Amino acid sequence: MNLLSPEKQSFIQGLAPVPLVTSPQEIQSVLDKFDLKQAFMDASDLDEKYRSAERVISEIENEMKELDPLSDLPFNIADFRSPTKTRLVLGTLPRKSLGLLSEGTELWNRTAWEEINPGETQEPVTAISREPAPSPGTGGERMRIVIAFLVEDSEGVRKDLASIGFDEIQLPELSMKISERIDELRSDLAAYKQKVDDVVDRVKSLTQGSRVGEGRRSLLILRAYWENMKNTRLPPPKGPRASGSM
Repeated sequence: MNLLSPEKQSFIQGLAPVPLVTSPQEIQSVLDKFDLKQAFMDASDLDEKYRSAERVISEIENEMKELDPLSDLPFNIADFRSPTKTRLVLGTLPRKSLGLLSEGTELWNRTAWEEINPGETQEPVTAISREPAPSPGTGGERMRIVIAFLVEDSEGVRKDLASIGFDEIQLPELSMKISERIDELRSDLAAYKQKVDDVVDRVKSLTQGSRVGEGRRSLLILRAYWENMKNTRLPPPKGPRASGSM
C-alpha cells in the first residue's frame, strides 16, 4: 500500500509522524472482524503479480534500449545470415579510412561493401558497390557499412578490417527486421504496464476497504497493536553498570 497507493499527507504531516488515535472498542472491533489470512493471501498474490510484471518490463526496456541503435537497419536479420558461401558483416569504420577499402591485399578484389546511412528505411540495393557512395547527410567520424566476402577469405578480411579500425556490430538472434521486433516489444510493454495498473487499482481498493474492519486504518491499528504486544513481552533494557566498588 505504501508503495503503490501511498497515503496523501499535508506538509505538516510530512514533517513529523502523526500519532494514531483509536479506542479499545475500535481495536477490539478490528481484531474481531479483520480476516488476516485472506488479507495475507491477497497481498501475496498482488505482490507476486507486481514483481513479475516489473521484472518483465525491465527486461523489455533493456532489450529495446539495445535494439534502438539498429532500428533503422533495412534488412531481415535471418536473411542477413542466410548466405552459405559468403559472409555479410555489419560494423563501423572511421570515415578517414574509407579509401583504404579499395587498397591492400588481393582479398579486397573479392570483397564488396555498402554504407547504411542512419535513418535509412528503404530496401537495400541488390548490388553492393566497391566504390565510395556519396553520403552528404551522414557526417560524423565513423560510418556504418556492410561488407561481403567469401567464406574462405574470412580470416584474412577480418584481419585487414581490424587494421583500418573496423568495429563489427554483433546482431541479435532474430528472424525478422529489428524494427519489427521493437514493435512487438512495444506491444508487450503496454500489456505488462496494464498489468501493473491493474495491481495498483486492486491495492487502492484494499486501502479503502469494502467492509467494516478493512482498509488502511485497520491495518495501521493492527500493526500498532502487534508492535505494542511485542514490546510489552521484551525484557526491559539493562541500565548502565555502576562504576567503582561497593
